[in-house]
Amino acid sequence: MSDWISVNDRLPEEDLGACIVYDGFKVQHADHYIIDGEHLWNTPDCYESEEIRGVTHWMPLPEPPKVGDDE
Repeated sequence: MSDWISVNDRLPEEDLGACIVYDGFKVQHADHYIIDGEHLWNTPDCYESEEIRGVTHWMPLPEPPKVGDDE
């Protein structure tokens, strides 16, 4: 898995989509968007998104495990 990236060091350059974020209290799955130059982090709820505030660190999702004959 990748190392955590501080938002003070670097933010995703383009719409990353799904990632993992840390807001100082908990780790959660989030979607990342850039709207009007502002980086936004939202929960990927299929009915309604909720903005995650205070994100201090983020990382891309890891590759999924290999399943099947290749294991």
